[in-house]
Amino acid sequence: ALDAARQITDESARASLLGSLAQHLDSAQLAGALDVARQITNDRARASLMTSLAKLLDGETRQGVVSEALAAARQITNEYARARVLTSLAEHLDSAQFVEALDAARQITNRYGRASVLKSLSENSFQHDGGWESTQNRSVVLLSVWRECLRSTTVIERASILQAAALNLQVLHEIGGPKAVATVLRWTRAASCWWP
Repeated sequence: ALDAARQITDESARASLLGSLAQHLDSAQLAGALDVARQITNDRARASLMTSLAKLLDGETRQGVVSEALAAARQITNEYARARVLTSLAEHLDSAQFVEALDAARQITNRYGRASVLKSLSENSFQHDGGWESTQNRSVVLLSVWRECLRSTTVIERASILQAAALNLQVLHEIGGPKAVATVLRWTRAASCWWP
């Protein structure tokens, strides 16, 4: 199947086929699929395929592929497509990649695309507990993600963002103290007053 996929000249079709087959590949075939992915010049197709493959990898290999997918995603000119790839990458990012994805989300001018990525980042924000320069830095970054999500007016479901904050209130307190908890509570009150 891998050899057949290599023969497909349309890069998007090749990436789509390999992405569909990925879960059925053994480790040697996954390595071959990664080689094929790296040769794809279409940023959108390469980023999507690498995201699919990264989900099946472990450790440093996974994080390396996620970095490559993130770099490819940042090159996608279609903001909707870029947002889709960044959204699917959110759960696989380490702390440095999380910050890079947040920066990429902020550069998306389409408010729906930006809101989608921010929502996904907010839902996955508490898994990024290692690699931060400091607890204060982590607190500032995560609080800014939530604030930006809530500022996205009615574009996204604020309830899911606030639910993520509520479920992780203890962690929020650990990284930001009572001030962080008070800030999220203030945003919760504001969200319920300003938006139905």
